[in-house]
Amino acid sequence: MIRGGGGGLLHVDVPTLAALQVFASERHPSAMGLGKPKEGFSLFGLANRCVTQMGRKLLRLWFLRPVVNLEVLRDRQDTIEVLLRNGGELIGALRAELKKLPDIPSLLLRAAHSQQRPDSRVLGQLQACLQQLLRLRAVFETQLAPGLAEAMRGREGEGGPGQSALDLLLNMLDARQSEEGSLVAAGVCPELDRLKAAYRALPDYLTRVVESELQRVPRCLVRHNSSQLWSVLYLPQVGFVMRVQGQQLTADLLDALPDYELAFEGAAGPEEVGNCGAAAGAYGGEAGASGGGWAAYYRTDATRELNARFGDMQYKIQDLEASLVAEMVSRLLAAHGARLARAAAVAAELDCLLSLAAMAADGGGGAAPPYCRPQLTSDNVLSIVNGRHPLAETVVPAYIPFSTAMRGDGARLQVVTGPNASGKSCYARAVALIVFMAHLGAYVPAEAAVVGLVDRIAARAAAPPGAVWGSGGGVGGGAWEGGGRKGSDGCGGAGLRPSTFLADLAQVSAMLVSATSRSLLILDEFGKEVIAALQGGRPVGRSPAVLRSEGVRRDLQCLARLKAASELAAGPAQDGALLELLQSEAGQPSAAEGRVDSLQAGAAVSKLYGVA
Repeated sequence: MIRGGGGGLLHVDVPTLAALQVFASERHPSAMGLGKPKEGFSLFGLANRCVTQMGRKLLRLWFLRPVVNLEVLRDRQDTIEVLLRNGGELIGALRAELKKLPDIPSLLLRAAHSQQRPDSRVLGQLQACLQQLLRLRAVFETQLAPGLAEAMRGREGEGGPGQSALDLLLNMLDARQSEEGSLVAAGVCPELDRLKAAYRALPDYLTRVVESELQRVPRCLVRHNSSQLWSVLYLPQVGFVMRVQGQQLTADLLDALPDYELAFEGAAGPEEVGNCGAAAGAYGGEAGASGGGWAAYYRTDATRELNARFGDMQYKIQDLEASLVAEMVSRLLAAHGARLARAAAVAAELDCLLSLAAMAADGGGGAAPPYCRPQLTSDNVLSIVNGRHPLAETVVPAYIPFSTAMRGDGARLQVVTGPNASGKSCYARAVALIVFMAHLGAYVPAEAAVVGLVDRIAARAAAPPGAVWGSGGGVGGGAWEGGGRKGSDGCGGAGLRPSTFLADLAQVSAMLVSATSRSLLILDEFGKEVIAALQGGRPVGRSPAVLRSEGVRRDLQCLARLKAASELAAGPAQDGALLELLQSEAGQPSAAEGRVDSLQAGAAVSKLYGVA
């Protein structure tokens, strides 16, 4: 059931994923359709216990792309086996550390995009992420691989590349500075340190400038200007100005201060003051004097000297810090970006394996027994001992397990018959789900299992209304939507909606065309609605277009031959026979709720009633 035991991906089409309930999307309960859908009752929902965003993305990718590489699958199984030792005590400790990790790929992308305008939040998250990766590595090394930890410390040093990247950040950044938005630590750049020292001393210097300007006011004019509030502040794109709140300077005061030039006047509300780049002030007059909400702004010799001396100091500091941080981020990503990406991939894979281990430990979250490790092989075999449906066993109080065996040199076709509610569909889908889970590297719900790797899993289920999976390019290769589709199939036309039987035929035809001797196919009640018509010899189908297709004729002939083979079979299937007939027996009503009933080899019923 594997192409030479090599690598590759297991092909599982969209209809099969829906039929096996691997994914199930539930719409938002809002009547207006608002909100996003969520994962419903499905195998992925049962297994998805990831605590990180990158782990959830990777686990979904695993479910969409199962592998057929024995080495990869056995490596995953070995890791799950280690995690389950000592009652799975490592699962909780590792998940607690993983839960604190952000989405590292997204964080690295944001850091690369923020080089022109450094974001303190992104850098802070990156620093916390590196610290958390080191803690996770310490837990992993001490609990799982102490010998490997010693070898890695001798080769890479204490902490490895993660510690060197963290040291680069810690030596470069210091977010505890008094200036808002300052990131670069002291000692990194002497020019930046000189500008920051001058900027910190600027408020006191501006206060002294205001005091010296007030000393220039003649004593005889102080009383007439006692209600004014003087201050020096910096306005973007304007520069340093002298602000006088309360009232405009009188003409005699302007004669005494000839260098004062009115720049503009207007309201001096809190929002304007809050936009100032730097400010300091002192007022003249009586204590408690209030300047009000109006202000006049003047350019003076003192403010012109401040513009020449200090200029856009704050923006000079920000530009210099931005260039330094951008250079640091560029160096960090160039030296450690690839290693951080690999660390993120390892953390995501560990999160997925922890989820699969947790599911195996508690039997899917119900009262069922734990899962077992399946034996994977490249031989064309499938053996399941006391298998269970991973979803059905979580919703019923009692579940009766089943066993199945298929060999490459023996019976490779099973026809399961039985009355309604006897567990035929549950059995068939449980077998497919166990094989699917084995190709994830996960443990399976059974006492023991030997699974030969397959190249394809396909399941026929009820087709969605108005949609038929076409045969071009495999299952799911095309669809009629709302009407027929003209093509080589010879059936369907504009305005013609295919019947349910035609939908089944198209899907089964695509399955048979794409299948090999190493594929697992599940047919659940195929052609159920036309069995009576076949037995009576009456034409099948509600549209003449159905009978015009040569492929449809061949499928009908195969179905008729399968019926004849089941009627001719007598007694249990012999060893080496291609066809094995299984009878599913219903139990007592009180114990028959949602379970797979006992299966036994034997002759099929005289008619294909309830074929699975």
